Amino acid sequence: MYRDNMTDKRIASIIMAGGKGTRMSIPDKHKATFEVAGVPAITRLLDALAETGITFNVIVVGAFAEQLMGVVAQTKYTPLYTFQPVQKGTGNAAKIGIHALQQPGFDGDVVIVPGDAVIHPSILQTLVATYQASQCDMAILVMDKEYAPDFGHIIQDGEGKVLGSIEYWDIMKANLTKKMKSMLSVEEDASGIITRVKELLESNLKEEKRIAKVFPSIYQAIKDFEAASAYGEDDDSAKSTLEMIGEAVRNSPEDFVIKGQHYDAEDLLQNTKYVNVSIYLASAETWYEYIEHITSNNAQNEEYLTDIMQILVDAGKEIVVVPLASPDDVMAFNTPEELETINEHFQQ
Repeated sequence: MYRDNMTDKRIASIIMAGGKGTRMSIPDKHKATFEVAGVPAITRLLDALAETGITFNVIVVGAFAEQLMGVVAQTKYTPLYTFQPVQKGTGNAAKIGIHALQQPGFDGDVVIVPGDAVIHPSILQTLVATYQASQCDMAILVMDKEYAPDFGHIIQDGEGKVLGSIEYWDIMKANLTKKMKSMLSVEEDASGIITRVKELLESNLKEEKRIAKVFPSIYQAIKDFEAASAYGEDDDSAKSTLEMIGEAVRNSPEDFVIKGQHYDAEDLLQNTKYVNVSIYLASAETWYEYIEHITSNNAQNEEYLTDIMQILVDAGKEIVVVPLASPDDVMAFNTPEELETINEHFQQ
């Protein structure tokens, strides 16, 4: 049980470890079991939590669950496990973890962390101390955007008050929607516009899988047009495809409205200060009341845990940001190259 001189509340962790980590070099190995300087990432995370005084851990497992549990079984820790049957995003994983705490009536504070995060204990200690001292409703770790521009962007008002967090791909979708709308307004042949739309999406979203996820109807319309074009140029097919693209663009937002104020997507990409590193601390009571408000109405049709911030702000709650002292305070990896960078950091 964790107690300190500021509060007698216990702190529990929810560790989200249900993902597959498909971009790593070994597709059948759980990402959190990869070693960081000779120690599995999940073990390092449990050690960091314990050093902060957090020893009541709930691990949300999914793919390769037995593998992860086998690694943890070799440590001194005995976490509670709960299963995420389908990957529906971080918000869904958090819900499952929160339900596991709610059933026995846990009433302390809860920190939610990614299972593959490599965290320096000192920044966790700073997060806890700031949360307790400020008496805010939630404290979150953030990092300067320059270090991870494709992380979720923290939205703040002119006084620095947190208004929410918007995922990078949602901001990018709105920004590209605005650019496509401009393209569609130009007098040009249909096939030429289709080509330029395709080039725009490819240059910004990079991966075909990402294009299909962010703009599914536009992606399919272009694929169908290219298949038809293989049998010869067809003006009717081009016009029909352009109409489908136009309809999708009209149904996609160009900006964001938070607390009644409009935020331009391009402005958010350029001028936000912090990005979210996906570590949140709030009371169990707060999580129980608001976690179910998270939905999957976004560019990737997933439940984003980041949405909890705007949900709390809309409910009149206060969120405090805790900037990392160094980008090395919280490190994560999705590829072998990123893991190697973290290993080099530990060697130094």
